Amino acid sequence: MSKTTSNQTLPKESKRRSLGKWCVPIAISAVALLATPWLLGPRVPDRIVIATGSEQGAYFAFANRYKEILERDGITVEVRSTVLC
Repeated sequence: MSKTTSNQTLPKESKRRSLGKWCVPIAISAVALLATPWLLGPRVPDRIVIATGSEQGAYFAFANRYKEILERDGITVEVRSTVLC
């Protein structure tokens, strides 16, 4: 009498092998998902504030130039003059 297996039942050894095939890829995927934020680092801010000198100074002009460039990439920039008088 020969042993035959139906499609519905597998011997215990085959079940273990089948389970073993999936454990490694699932474990690697889980580790990759958990490590992604650490590997990528913090996300880029979507808003920054640049403090400058007087509105007639070079730093104010540089800040406004940076504002133009960064706003093209969707980053909101606020330029603040630090001169109170």
